[in-house]
Amino acid sequence: MAFLNNYNPAAVYPATHLRRTPIFDAMKRSDLALTILLATGLLLSACGGGGSGSTAAATNEAPAATAPLSFSIGGTISGLGNDGGLALRNGDDVIHISPQATSFTFPQLVAQGDAYSVTLASPLASGRPCVIMHGAGVVASAAVQSVVVQCDPAPTAPASTPVQASVVNTLASGLSNVVGIATDGAGNVYTASGGVISKTTAGGVTSNLTDASGAPVRSFIEVTHLTADQAGNVYVLDVATIFKISRSGSVSVLAQLPAPAQRITVDSAGTLYLIANNTIQKLSPSGTLTTLAGSTTAGSVDGSAADARFNNPQSIAVDSVANIYVVDSVNTAVRKISPQGQVSTLQFGNAFASTCDGFFGCAFSQPVEIATDSGGNLYLAARGFVHYTGGGHSTIFTSSKLLKYTADNRLSVIDLGTTASDYLGGLAIDNTGAIYLVDSTKNSILAVRP
Repeated sequence: MAFLNNYNPAAVYPATHLRRTPIFDAMKRSDLALTILLATGLLLSACGGGGSGSTAAATNEAPAATAPLSFSIGGTISGLGNDGGLALRNGDDVIHISPQATSFTFPQLVAQGDAYSVTLASPLASGRPCVIMHGAGVVASAAVQSVVVQCDPAPTAPASTPVQASVVNTLASGLSNVVGIATDGAGNVYTASGGVISKTTAGGVTSNLTDASGAPVRSFIEVTHLTADQAGNVYVLDVATIFKISRSGSVSVLAQLPAPAQRITVDSAGTLYLIANNTIQKLSPSGTLTTLAGSTTAGSVDGSAADARFNNPQSIAVDSVANIYVVDSVNTAVRKISPQGQVSTLQFGNAFASTCDGFFGCAFSQPVEIATDSGGNLYLAARGFVHYTGGGHSTIFTSSKLLKYTADNRLSVIDLGTTASDYLGGLAIDNTGAIYLVDSTKNSILAVRP
């Protein structure tokens, strides 16, 4: 502040312009005070001091980050009653639902903008199916309470009927390594063995499938499965390619799949359904392939088609009203996909009261093949059963059985007598109700008339 010592009032107000008067002296004192005040402010500013400098620095700092908003996920439940065991999952958050509950809310909140997906973590103890609607989405700006869980009313256990007698004949023999069986509207039976497709007429004459000139149709690389429609067209699944063999014997490529498939079936409109890597896929007559249900991630989940999970399904059938039935082998269950895209597990109840009267009744240990007839009846070839008792022990019945599950909820065993062995590897039904089985032990085709 040395410059203040050099202050010269005369330099500011020269004598030639102002006379020395009391007013003049007062003005000089006032100007001096103003000058000192201004100089002090400049000095403080230059030194970084003063309240105003600190305020300016604070206003230039970045604002503190705010945490994203989070909201709860929940919804309503209907049909639960006194049943227990139901658990729901959203990511890592699992909640167990109490009997008689009508609503639920997950304890963990989900951040705004994040996705949620509510699935079944465990089914009801009774096995009644529950489906989830509106179970997936993205959290907006409010709590989600739109998830709907619907549990079917307790189904009437299928009534067990006496063992059905049947007439069993050997239609063809001398076959080996049969991987598929199908029928057409004329009563012909088609089988695949290796890369060769064979045709067995209703009279029991077997020959290789031929084209219009009488020459055998092409030999395929590795046939996985085959199916046929009522018009006599045969569809061959060859690893990851689906071929169509027309009634005249001409062969064309219907679809090249992105990955190998395991099984195929066809409905009356020519739509193919196939099993591929734990998913159920649909191939339109025009060749458009879509995923109908499931995921490549294995599991056992009922509900909407997108949420459903299967574990190594190995047989598939479709009925006349577009219900799809799947043998879910690792889950030892039969799963149903409705035309609306809802997946449920069929409940067969304590259907074998004479032999399965324990605490939990019976379950299939190795369901293998499935087929439907024109009357809506479901047929299942199973290699064994497990008898669950109150103590948790089980007894395995190793003999193969042919079961019929009728449209009016009745379950029976069809007696195959001594003609069939204990290893059934294929199942097909024609439009007259005749049942065709592949007897893998005897390398034959059985024709069964209940």
